[in-house]
Amino acid sequence: MKVKRERAKLSPLQVRFLSFVYEHNKTPGSSLRMQIAKDFNILPRSVQIWFQNRRAKDRKDQIISSAFREPKKKKGAEDAKEGAIPFLNSDACTYDEYFEKFSKPKTESL
Repeated sequence: MKVKRERAKLSPLQVRFLSFVYEHNKTPGSSLRMQIAKDFNILPRSVQIWFQNRRAKDRKDQIISSAFREPKKKKGAEDAKEGAIPFLNSDACTYDEYFEKFSKPKTESL
């Protein structure tokens, strides 16, 4: 049976240094990762995973923060009624407008 390795825990100093490097370079090359790993006596893979996790955290934080901002208005939104939901492929903004527009029988013009 394979023995499970203990998870490498970084000290606050190491995390602070990695954060500093991250501020200047979000995707460090293998040579920089190897040097950091050598200096901190940890695996290069641990350094690589730390940067991957940090980028994922930034993306998640960006998504969360953008969810609380006001949504961007699309073209034609100025004409839409307040709080109305525009229908696909239609200039109707409410159910009433949609059904009024599309429930009328089409008359053929000769």
